[in-house]
Formats: sequence, structure tokens, C-alpha cells
Amino acid sequence: MAMHKSVSNFKHKRAMKIEVARRIAAQLREQGLTQAEASKAFQVDEGVISRICNANLDIFTLDRLIGIAESMGIVASVNFEDNR
Repeated sequence: MAMHKSVSNFKHKRAMKIEVARRIAAQLREQGLTQAEASKAFQVDEGVISRICNANLDIFTLDRLIGIAESMGIVASVNFEDNR
């Protein structure tokens, strides 16, 4: 029997958001993009890029962060572990 849970039920949701943001910031550094250049390249407000780079993530859903990451060519995957 398959068990389905919403991401919102996981106590580590914030850690997941931080990891996606960390990957986004790393990608920007690797590409040598400023926040202004990144906002134009990926069609998001510069404030969005700034918040992500500064780990000010409370306004973002995990889905939104993953969408931004995917627009940058970052592929996200999720692994589940049973901690029983």
C-alpha cells in the first residue's frame, strides 16, 4: 500500500528550501552572474534573487523555489527515507 504525504507534513521542509536556495546561489556564482543579471536572465524580480541569495526564504513556497531552480537548469529530486 503506497503512503502519500504532503511536503508540508515534513519537519524538514525549511531544510529543503534552504538546500534549493543554496543550489540557486551556487549556480549564480558558477555562472558569474550578478543579482541584476540573474533577474533579467531568469525573468524574476531582483528582490527575489536577493532574498534567495540571503536565505530570506519565508515568503517562498518550496514549489516556487524549485520552479526558479528549474528555470536555471537545476534538476531537483527528492529522496524519502523511512525513519521508523
